[in-house]
Amino acid sequence: MKECKRVLKKDGLLSFSGHDYEFQIEHYKTCLQDKKFYAYADADVYWESFYPDELKTFAGKAGFSVILCEKGVVYNPSDGTILHCLCKNEKK
Repeated sequence: MKECKRVLKKDGLLSFSGHDYEFQIEHYKTCLQDKKFYAYADADVYWESFYPDELKTFAGKAGFSVILCEKGVVYNPSDGTILHCLCKNEKK
């Protein structure tokens, strides 16, 4: 995030997303270890999961102003929700 801040012009926008921890707890609890979501059996590959406020905190610590941070549908509602965060680089 700090590198994004460095290379973006003043008033540049950063859009990033993360996996919704609350959805994964509700629907895929057996695939979670802490906040790591293991989607594939017998594979050491995982996706990190987040709460919306965590994404806001990451952006704020990197020096971005958060425009919005919300839940949204990936492709199919059955695939779950994803967290989307839009930020602005107000200072250079």
